[in-house]
Parts: sequence; C-alpha cells; structure tokens
Amino acid sequence: CSELEKLPLSFKATQKILSNLLKSPDEAKFRKLRIVENKKVKELLDYEPVLNILTSVGFARKHCPRESKNETETGTTLPTEEVLILEGEVPTSQIR
Repeated sequence: CSELEKLPLSFKATQKILSNLLKSPDEAKFRKLRIVENKKVKELLDYEPVLNILTSVGFARKHCPRESKNETETGTTLPTEEVLILEGEVPTSQIR
C-alpha cells in the first residue's frame, strides 16, 4: 500500500477520533489510543501526517501503567504500555 493509497482511510480514521472527542470530550476512552495492542492504531500512527494532526491538537506519546481487569496486590508494579493520550482540555477551536 503506498502512502497515497493510505490517505483516504487515514483521513477517515483521524476524523472519527477527533469527532468522538468533540462529542464526548470527557470520555476517557476517546482521549487515549493504545498503540501496541491495537494494530490499526499502530499503523495509523506510523503514517506521519496523522501523527502530526493528533499531536497538533494535544495528543502526546506516553508510557502509562497497563490497565488490568484483575485486582493487583499492593506494591506490585504494573507493566506499562505505550499510548497516545490527550491530557487537559480538548482544544475544540483547533478541531472544528
């Protein structure tokens, strides 16, 4: 797949990410994109224009503790995962 062929799909995915943020700016699931566990997100973020758009509205790459469905013992260190996360206010004026 060439870079040009990726453009329509990456544009649509980026548009969906940003529209979800506008609809539900306080919803945590729209403010964090797991990179390693989600093949589609990883491929999307490997495309530089998409990463540039998302970072321009405030998303940043971080390593966060991996969320676990199981209770963990006190003092146990949780493994981390790489995410693209938006902290703080959603910059609605930049997205619209």
